[in-house]
Amino acid sequence: MLATPTDPREYSHLEGIKLVASDMDNTLVGSSGELPDAIWETIRALRERGILFVPASGRQVTTLAEMFEPVAAGMPLISANGGLLARDGQILYSVRVHPDIVREVVHIIRDLAHQGVDLGILLIGEKASYTERTDQRFVTEVQRYFHQLEVLEDILDAEDEIVKLAIYSFDGLDQVMPRIQHYDGTHSLIFSADDWVDIQGQNVDKGVALEELQKILGISRDETVVFGDYLNDTELMHAGTHSFAVANAHPDIIKAARYVAPSCEDQGVISVLQQIVAAR
Repeated sequence: MLATPTDPREYSHLEGIKLVASDMDNTLVGSSGELPDAIWETIRALRERGILFVPASGRQVTTLAEMFEPVAAGMPLISANGGLLARDGQILYSVRVHPDIVREVVHIIRDLAHQGVDLGILLIGEKASYTERTDQRFVTEVQRYFHQLEVLEDILDAEDEIVKLAIYSFDGLDQVMPRIQHYDGTHSLIFSADDWVDIQGQNVDKGVALEELQKILGISRDETVVFGDYLNDTELMHAGTHSFAVANAHPDIIKAARYVAPSCEDQGVISVLQQIVAAR
C-alpha cells in the first residue's frame, strides 16, 4: 500500500540546498529499471543553481558511472551501500572487508548451495564485481545491478580490495540468515531487498558515506536533501535534514523520513527536485 505524498507546499520553500543524495532502485528508478528521461535536464538545472546530485546505491561504482555517463564528470558516487565513495575515478572513501571474512562467508555460501539452497554470492571490489555462479538465470539477475561482472572459477582468486559481499537467494533468506547472523555487530549486515543481504565492514552505510562527502565538500545536513525507499536507506534519512521517502517505501523508511514524495513509478524524486529548482 502506498503512503500519501506530502503536499508540495510543505517543501516548496526549501532554500540553501547544496547537495541531493538519492537511492536508485525503487526510489529514483522504477520497475522499468531505467533512469527517468527527465533526470538529465533536472541534474543540469540543479548544477546551474549550485546543487550537486549524488546517487547513493548498493550498485558497484562502475555501474553508477556508466548509468550517469552524460553527467558523470564531477559527480560523487556513493556505491556498495556506502562502502565506496568515488569521484571521477578517484576513491575518496572506502571500507574494505578483511580477506579472512571474505573467505569464511564464501565457504558458508558454498555449503548452503551444496545443501540445495538456490543462492549465490558476489564479491564487490574497488575495481569490479566477481561471481563463480555461471548459470544465465543468476547472471541475468545480478547484472541488473552489477554491470562490470567477472565470472571466476574460484571467486577467492579475485585480485581486488573487497568492499561488499552481496548474497542473493532465489529461495529467500530464511536459510541464509542463521549462518551469517553472527557477523552482525562486528560487521554491517544490510538488507537491500527481501532476497538480497550484504555483509560489509563495521559501521558501513549510505549515511556514513554521505557524511564523509559532506565533510569533504563543507556542506551541512541542513543543506542536504535525501531520498530512499528501503531499510538500507535508514541512515541516509538521518544524514540530510530534508529527507524524503517515496510513497512506495518500506513503512520504517516512511517513519524515518521528514516528507513523503510520490512513488518511484510516478517519478517522485524528479517531482520534488523540480520543486527545488523552481524555488531557486
